[in-house]
Amino acid sequence: IMIIFSSKSNATIDIWKNTIFSNFMNNDEFVKMQYLSAVVDVFGFDHARKEQEYAAKSILEFMENLSIKKYFHLENVYRRWNYEWESHKRKAKEWDTKYICKNVMKLQDEEARRMILILCSMHSDGYVRQESIQKLIQYKNSLPFLLMRLNDWVKQVRESAFITAMERISKGNTEELLF
Repeated sequence: IMIIFSSKSNATIDIWKNTIFSNFMNNDEFVKMQYLSAVVDVFGFDHARKEQEYAAKSILEFMENLSIKKYFHLENVYRRWNYEWESHKRKAKEWDTKYICKNVMKLQDEEARRMILILCSMHSDGYVRQESIQKLIQYKNSLPFLLMRLNDWVKQVRESAFITAMERISKGNTEELLF
């Protein structure tokens, strides 16, 4: 696979492409799961549209092959991050959690939006989890992931998950409740 990204990228995005994304693309399922949260971090850059679209496509391809059991295992794995990447990301002026869900919602592929919002509902930052929960209400088959957040350690996230899950249940169908 040849990866073509924007030539206007900065040093932090280059690090993301050359370490995080490269490791995600070139390894087995176990390693991909380890890098998944750092791959989603590209949505924290407000000017990395090409990288975000390509990451979304790659994440969607990977997630479509996971069993439901592995989806729920992601909760444990997803919060572990690459410390070297974390320090680069946090030092970058152009990276911020406030962009993550906003940029996910700009994706062209609706299923990719849903899938990445599900991953964002497991994000280490409570504000990202809460925002993703509020956006997941509009997507079918999101109820199991909303219910996972009912046990969140942040009160506001738990409350948001409860309200959103109840709304989703009232709009849902039997198939989603049995998912």
